[in-house]
Amino acid sequence: MSAQHHKHCLEVVRRLDWEGYTASLFVRTQPRRDAVLAVRALNAELASIGGGGGGGGGNTNTHATQHADGNTNVGLSPASSRTRSQLAASMRFSFWRSVVDSAYGSGAAPQHPIAAALRESNEGLRSARGGNNGGLTKAFLVRLVAAHEQEAAGVGFATLGEAEARLEALHAPLLYLQLEAVGVRDFGVDGAASHLGVANGLVAQLRRLAAAPVVGVGVGVGVGVGVGVAGVPLPADLLHRHGLATEDFVRAAAAAAAAASPSPPLPPIADAVFELATRANDRLATAKHDLALLPNLPKESTQALLSLVASDLFLKRLEAVDFDIFNPRLRNRDWRYL
Repeated sequence: MSAQHHKHCLEVVRRLDWEGYTASLFVRTQPRRDAVLAVRALNAELASIGGGGGGGGGNTNTHATQHADGNTNVGLSPASSRTRSQLAASMRFSFWRSVVDSAYGSGAAPQHPIAAALRESNEGLRSARGGNNGGLTKAFLVRLVAAHEQEAAGVGFATLGEAEARLEALHAPLLYLQLEAVGVRDFGVDGAASHLGVANGLVAQLRRLAAAPVVGVGVGVGVGVGVGVAGVPLPADLLHRHGLATEDFVRAAAAAAAAASPSPPLPPIADAVFELATRANDRLATAKHDLALLPNLPKESTQALLSLVASDLFLKRLEAVDFDIFNPRLRNRDWRYL
């Protein structure tokens, strides 16, 4: 039964988080790999609640709601549809909070493979390290659920600084948990992981923008300040600095989807993308620098921080196409041979 639980986690991560799956293959021992996959499967399920991106609300430019059984309710007002979606999301987040609690013996574990795998992995790590302090830190899991729930609410980013803070809250706890899963507890490494979390978050936003011509485009209006394209929230101050409106991104993505061959977007769009990419690259450089300064860097750290490589590869490809975010080359999968 245990093997089935962990196999389910592997399949979830392979389907929803390709780079997380490929990175997990480099974790050398099976119990540690199972723990990494359990955490990443939880993260993938949480991200899917907000529309699959983990960084903002979904597209709200339609009056039709598609349900899992294939039926579509047409005619619901945007407010009614949004209220129903928010209620469903709240119930799903409540379920995953109970999953986190169950991993620490608080009540019966929900009948779900990820719940069972997370609990088994946590207990296994505790046993291997000889005490209750040897497992996964519950606070990191709680923060992970809370960050995804905030992003699923569709609150826009007023500033790029706010975006960085929220993306750190969304992506860094996953890295902390992966480090614990491979046996690393080090404040210096955690500091580098914090910067890497911001970089990964910014790269994730750029990746979702790059996918807009394929997944469909539209303007999503978040709660409060901020709007987004294809469900990707864009910082309001970033748009203002470059004289852009979200409609400029929408038109550029639609043009890219219809074009027979790639054509560069408006220069201000490339400039805005360049600014986002530069901030991500700066965070990556800081993470690398901090890791290089550690006198006794645990060798297992690289197994948990391979997302640094994936983010770096994407930024290099983005630079190679002159920051044309809708260039189809950016939608190629890394590490295709795996």
